[in-house]
Amino acid sequence: MEVTADLLDAAAVERAVAAAVEALGRLDGLVNNAGVYVRAGFLDTTPEQWDLSLGVNLRGAFLATGAFGRHARERGGGGAVVNIASVHGTVGDPAVVAHAASKAGLLGFTRAAAEALRPLGVRVNAVSPGAVATWKGPFDAPVPGRPLEEMLVPRQVAEAVVWLLSDAASGVTGIDLPVGGGTAAGIRVPG
Repeated sequence: MEVTADLLDAAAVERAVAAAVEALGRLDGLVNNAGVYVRAGFLDTTPEQWDLSLGVNLRGAFLATGAFGRHARERGGGGAVVNIASVHGTVGDPAVVAHAASKAGLLGFTRAAAEALRPLGVRVNAVSPGAVATWKGPFDAPVPGRPLEEMLVPRQVAEAVVWLLSDAASGVTGIDLPVGGGTAAGIRVPG
C-alpha cells in the first residue's frame, strides 16, 4: 500500500492518514521520517531554505502527529509516534543551520506532543541519528575523529525506531534516543 502527501498541506496529510486507516483498519504507529537537509551556513541560508527545512522537518511532523492523534482518540487510544530528529538538533552545526534549528524544534515538539497525547495512551519519542551511510561518496569510509570512527548504517537507526514502536518500550515516552555513535554525548576520539 502506498499513500503519499505533501507534508506542507494540512488537508493532504489528513487525507493520507484517512486513506491508510481505511486500507489497514487502524494505525498503531507513525514514523515521521520525511526530511530536508539544506547544507548552508548561517549567513548563506536563504529564507526559502529556512522555510522549507522548518516546513518539512517540523510542520510536517506536527501535521502527521496531529492526524495520528485524532485517529487514536477516535479508536479509543494507544499507539506510538517516533520522530526522526538528528544529533544536529542537540549539538548544532553551523554548516546546516536550518536543519539544526528544525531538528531542535522537533525535539521540543516531541516532548510537548508526548505530554499532550499521554492521556490517549499514545507514546511520542524521537531518534536522533548521526551521520548514516546511505549513499556512496565522501562518507563511505571511516571518518577519523568521529566518535566511533565509522558511519552508522541504516539498520542501527531502524532498530532504535522499531524498539520505540514496540511494546518493549511501553513505558517510554517523551525521550530522544541518540543513535550517533556518541556524537550527541560529546564523545570525541582522541587524535
